Amino acid sequence: MNLIWTRRALREFQRAFADLSENRPQAAIDWRDDVQRMIGMVENYPQIGHLFRHDPDGEIRQVLVGRYRFIYRFNEKILEMRRVWHVRRDHNPQVIRDRPRRGWPAFVGY
Repeated sequence: MNLIWTRRALREFQRAFADLSENRPQAAIDWRDDVQRMIGMVENYPQIGHLFRHDPDGEIRQVLVGRYRFIYRFNEKILEMRRVWHVRRDHNPQVIRDRPRRGWPAFVGY
């Protein structure tokens, strides 16, 4: 399955990592590693996430890593990471739209 990230999801992931790194750099690194493991599991078992809503282009699901919700869409060909939200943030399932980018974020090498 081909993994792609939307620009918004990349920005949200980067901001979450930077915010956590300010006060707890080791916790940020541990969280990033947990995210990588979660992405690997979702790539292999995309139905592992909780169903968020149905979409004409595939199911939209979510998984939690720490205090962040990773929202993704998948079908038989792609896995698209769409949003990264803190669990306290209100969300509207209709606003998960953006243009995708391919692969794992380049900034995970912090």
